[in-house]
Amino acid sequence: MRQLSLMLAGACVCVAAGRALHAQANPDTTTASFREGEWGIGFIVRNSVTEAGVLRFSTPARAWVLDGTASFDRQSLSSSSVVGDQTQRSWYVNGQFGPRWYHAMSGHVTRFLGFGALAAYGHADYSGTSGHSSISSLGAYGETGMQYMLTRYLAFGWRGTVSASRGETSSTDLTSQGFVATSNATAYHVGLDAVQLTGTIYF
Repeated sequence: MRQLSLMLAGACVCVAAGRALHAQANPDTTTASFREGEWGIGFIVRNSVTEAGVLRFSTPARAWVLDGTASFDRQSLSSSSVVGDQTQRSWYVNGQFGPRWYHAMSGHVTRFLGFGALAAYGHADYSGTSGHSSISSLGAYGETGMQYMLTRYLAFGWRGTVSASRGETSSTDLTSQGFVATSNATAYHVGLDAVQLTGTIYF
């Protein structure tokens, strides 16, 4: 009986040691886990930051993401028509919103998958005339990507996005004869942006 007790004690020690070695061999997954209610600020890294957004985790594995861009422009246009040179002022905004699911691959690497709706609107007008144009679109997108957690609060990675949308364009121009011409058009667009370098700050 004494010998049996010693054998059981030795087996328990071996099992405990094996579990400890297994835990050390496997990467720590706590770095890549998120908290319910956690926020993040994401951005696309190109020559400059051209797209940014916010995200909020509703569960440790799912976040709601709102991304968007905005641009404003003013330029001088030379024209031989009766209206002469003009200044064009334009602005454009777009955004996308939807859920994103995260899965930890290791202690520092996570992959994600998401989809949602997108919308855009732009407008341009010309000084000294009634000419103007506008464009609006609605559609859907899907995304997938990976990120590396440099720290618990900072990550860099890549994202690929595919999108499809339907757009409406309306324009009003003043012709060389002094008449106002109006045109409308409908267009469909399918886009693929396979490699986008991303960064995210979590808090």
